[in-house]
This record gives sequence, C-alpha cells and structure tokens, in this order.
Amino acid sequence: MAGDRKIATENQNIATPIIRSCAKIDAVNRLWKRPNTTINSFSRNSLPDELTIVIPTFQCAAYLPAAIASALHTPIRRILIADDGSAPETVKIARDFAEASPERIRLLASPVNRGTAVNLNTAVEHIETPYFAKLDGDDVLVPGHLETAFPLIASQPRLAVLAGHDLRIEADDAMEFRPELLPKVRVAAALSIMSAAEAYRFIINWSPNPTSSGVIYRTNAFREVGGFDSEIQWGEDWEIWLRLARQWDVGYMDTPSALYRIHSQSATATTIRQNRLCYGYDAVYRRAAEVCQYPEVFPLIRRQMFWVAKLYVAAAARQIRAARIDSFDYFRRAAYALTTGICVRPPKSALTVARHKPQAPSAIAVAGGTNVRT
Repeated sequence: MAGDRKIATENQNIATPIIRSCAKIDAVNRLWKRPNTTINSFSRNSLPDELTIVIPTFQCAAYLPAAIASALHTPIRRILIADDGSAPETVKIARDFAEASPERIRLLASPVNRGTAVNLNTAVEHIETPYFAKLDGDDVLVPGHLETAFPLIASQPRLAVLAGHDLRIEADDAMEFRPELLPKVRVAAALSIMSAAEAYRFIINWSPNPTSSGVIYRTNAFREVGGFDSEIQWGEDWEIWLRLARQWDVGYMDTPSALYRIHSQSATATTIRQNRLCYGYDAVYRRAAEVCQYPEVFPLIRRQMFWVAKLYVAAAARQIRAARIDSFDYFRRAAYALTTGICVRPPKSALTVARHKPQAPSAIAVAGGTNVRT
C-alpha cells in the first residue's frame, strides 16, 4: 500500500518505472547486477533463523502463488501467511502451499475480514524472530533483496525499519515467479539512515517512495509502538513510520525490494473508488503533527494540511457530480484541515527538549561485503 502513495493522487508524476511485460522486465534486468554472495557471513548464517516473512492476503488468489514462490526462493525458513477472511479459493491456495512446505510455511486463516491493520498485527503476535519482512499477497519479492537488506538493519541497533523502492507492474505481469527474468538487487546500494527532524521530513514527504512489500521491521520496535493503527483504513503502513521515528531510526535503500502490482482490487484502488483517499492522507499528516517533536518540521506539516484541504474539496466536487448526498462532510473536513494547517504548532516541550541531537542521514554503500560510509 505504501508503495502506491504517489499513484494514488491523480495527475501526479511517478518516478518509479512501470514494467509492462516479461520482455521489459528482462531489459531492466540487464541494468542490475546479481546479488553479492559475499556481503558477509552474517547474512548467510543468521538470515534464515532471524527473520520471518509475513504475507498478508485478502482475495488475491490469482497473484498469491507468485508471491509465495518469491518468498520460498529466499533462504528464510519461516513464512507466515495471514489470510484476512478471503473466499475459499485464496485460502485453498495458501493451504496447499503450507501443506507442501510444512517446515517453512504456516497459515493463519481468519474466518472474517478484519482489515489490513488487525490482520498484520495479529500475525506479528505469532512471530518469534527478532525481525520480520512484509510481503503483500499480490506483490513479488525481488531476488536477493532480503539477503542484502537484512545485514544492514541487523547491524544497526537503533534502526527500526528498512525499506527499498518498488518496480511497478501491470495486473497481469509476473503471474509466475521466474527469478531469471526479474531484476536483481544491486551490489552497491546507498542506504540512508535517518533520525530526528530528518526522519520526519522524509516520512512526511514520502519521496523517494518506500514500498510496503519487502520492508523489514525490527519486531520489538513494531510491537513497542503498538503495530499498525487499525483506525486508519488506508496508509497504515506509512503512518507507523511516524511513530517509530519518535524513538528509533528509520532507513531507506536505493534499490528495488519488490514488484508492486497495480490492479483494480488493491486497497488503494478500492479507496480511490470510494473517494476516501483524502481521509488517509489526513490521518497520516495529523499523526505527524501529533508525534513530531521538531519545530523546524512544522512548516512542512502545515503545507501538507493545506494540501489535504484541497483534496477534500476535490473529493466533494466528485461527490456532487455523482449526485451523492454526503458531500457536506467533505467540505466540513476540508475546513477542519485548513484550520489545522493554520493553527498547528509544535508542543511546548519540543521547543526546549529534543529526543536526541539531530544528525544528518548517513549514506552507506554496500560493496564487497563492507559497509563503507560515504
């Protein structure tokens, strides 16, 4: 979902490429090198036992086999499929994979749909490893990503979350997992570790755009902040970064972590059809105003709230054109967002007390098995 933040806003430029066919995927593949098999022994020795792949699913039967196959392609021994009340077809596919690989795959199947946040939070309750990676059931892991990213987060004790960017694909692309046709993770990829005000600026701007599939969380940090917010219907995998940044560092890798599938049944597409995307943006930026302790970030928060007000007005206009009677609520929320943008201020304590001294983000190049600061 986080990977679709930019495509969700109409007429907004998207920096990440859309890959429309296997032929184009193969062309992209020539731009990437194969995974560095000598990153360090920590990766090979610890990754299978220290990390769990969580695959949340809901009504994605057509795409789930490729997602699970991409997880099985990794050396990770624990894969947890968390189905959120899907129709029998999706559950059967998940169960067949679990029965075929019982030593690696476990299925948690809810009889009812509870929402993305509750589904993932429940799955995390069953995780026994210190790290977990999230892979949406309609996406595909890029080969070598977890093997490259895991040593980086594991070697940084203050790093709570680490994400790469996506490679966008059409609904009917990569229906079968064929790693030889997919791009490989780069041998040298810049890593930005951010904290304090710099982290909040990155999260609020959300550019470059981290993707939610392939993101690695430190399990105790995820639990410490309470997991995903179940009150947020869209953007919960974005909002949690704001809460993590209060006490932890956050990280972004300039390398693809997953193929992000654009299709009409995705959570973002559904939210757009419901004309409720503005609600998600509103929730995220209000949370930023609530948790951010850095006065220098608040001008950015104010600008974003003004933008949210415009989104509500545009949504209200769409409601009117569709002859719907609830357009007033959008205008009311637009006024509230505008008022927030005018009035929002950092808490008084933030003017004198900072969590820790702000530091510039560090860029780390993964090269030849050594983390080289540049």
